[in-house]
Amino acid sequence: PTVTVNATMTTAQIQSAISGAGNGAYICFASGTYRLTTQLQAAAGQTLHGSPNTVIKGSALLTGATASGSNFVYSSVPLVYAGPTESNKKWCEDTVNFPCAFAEDVFFDGKPLTRATTLAGVNATSFYTDYAAKKVYLGANPSGHTVEIGRTKFAFLIGNDNVTIEGFIVEMFAHPMDSGAIAFGSGTGGMVRNNEVRYNHGNGAVGWATSTTFQYNRFHDNGQTGVSSSNGAGVVVDHNDVIHNNIFGCFYAGFFFCP
Repeated sequence: PTVTVNATMTTAQIQSAISGAGNGAYICFASGTYRLTTQLQAAAGQTLHGSPNTVIKGSALLTGATASGSNFVYSSVPLVYAGPTESNKKWCEDTVNFPCAFAEDVFFDGKPLTRATTLAGVNATSFYTDYAAKKVYLGANPSGHTVEIGRTKFAFLIGNDNVTIEGFIVEMFAHPMDSGAIAFGSGTGGMVRNNEVRYNHGNGAVGWATSTTFQYNRFHDNGQTGVSSSNGAGVVVDHNDVIHNNIFGCFYAGFFFCP
């Protein structure tokens, strides 16, 4: 069976359609931009297929900035995390300020800004999050620009056999280090192919399950690595572009494969 979902649907409605389609179904995502509020999960044997220009985002739009001295501030921001994650500090190259330990990144016209760990450090290309006051500060004037903040941990979290994820642009997810926007947590025989995965806080994709194949993807500009695997026997990484990752300053860069 084939089921079609579209970008006007809520995340809950999309998940309901996927779950209701049953094992082995083909789920077609119509072209558009999808802002997920939680991860999508697939039944055994399902294919989740993105039509051309299907963008899966883990970010929320920021609006209503006001001037604050030389900066601009967004108030009442629904920050998901409480600040830096202590367990993530071990991944950071900066062992004084630990910027990579903060999972929520800010994007200005689709590109990530640099995190300042103090308000005084904000400049035209950086941002600062005040977690106690629920505020985000920018150094650049956001008028006429699109500003987004990562909020959702996973795009796809797979725990069943023989699931295929294909044809998507996956970006701006706010997972901790050593995790990924596309994550095969368990099951076997998974396939990740023909996706562009970019601007996610940790890895683009991770394969913790067995016999997962990553093929013909482009993993670039992710915070930690492009694609990684650990403890999953039979994982195949074939004909992928893995370029310009580790943009948030982690010890492990680009691509690593742990058998």
